[in-house]
Amino acid sequence: MSRRSRDRVTIDLCGIGDAARAAAQASDATLAVFARQALIAALPSDVRASLPQVEPRGEVGGTIKLSVRLSPDDSAALATQAAMLGLSQARLVALLIRRVELPRRSIERDADRAALRASTEQLATLSVDLQQFLRLLRRGSAEGVARYAERLQAVDVDLRTHLCRASAFLADGYRGTSP
Repeated sequence: MSRRSRDRVTIDLCGIGDAARAAAQASDATLAVFARQALIAALPSDVRASLPQVEPRGEVGGTIKLSVRLSPDDSAALATQAAMLGLSQARLVALLIRRVELPRRSIERDADRAALRASTEQLATLSVDLQQFLRLLRRGSAEGVARYAERLQAVDVDLRTHLCRASAFLADGYRGTSP
C-alpha cells in the first residue's frame, strides 16, 4: 500500500469536544493542528525523532508563498493598513512577523517630503543670499552688507533644522526595508 502525504481521520471526541476546542483556541490553533500536536506528543520519542521535518518550500527568488485565511473584516483591515503605509500586504505581514517598527503612514511621509522640499528651497535661497553677501563684503559696501546680516544670522538654525528634517525623513524611508 502506498503511503499518502495526507491521512484523514475522523475522531469521536466522546464529550471532550468543547474542552478540546477551547484548548485549541487558547493555543491560537485550529482543532486539527491542536489534535495533530497532541498525537505527535503521544508518540514514543524514537518515533517522534524519525518524523519528517516540514520545511516551507521556497521559490527561485528566495520567497515562500503563504496562503492565509482571514475573515472579511480582517482582510479589509490588512488591505487598508497596508495602503495607508504605502506597503504591499505581504510586506506589511513580513514586518509584523519581524516586529519591526512600521513606517509612518504614507500621507505623513508625503507631508515630510513636502517640508523637506520647502526646507531645501529655503537653503537654496539662503545660498544665493550668502553669495551676494560675500560679493558685497569684497566690495566693501557696508550698506549692502547690513541688508543681509540679519538674514545670515539665522543660518546656523536654518541648517540644523534642515539637516534634522532630512535625516528624519531618510531614516523613516529606510525603516523596515531590510530583508
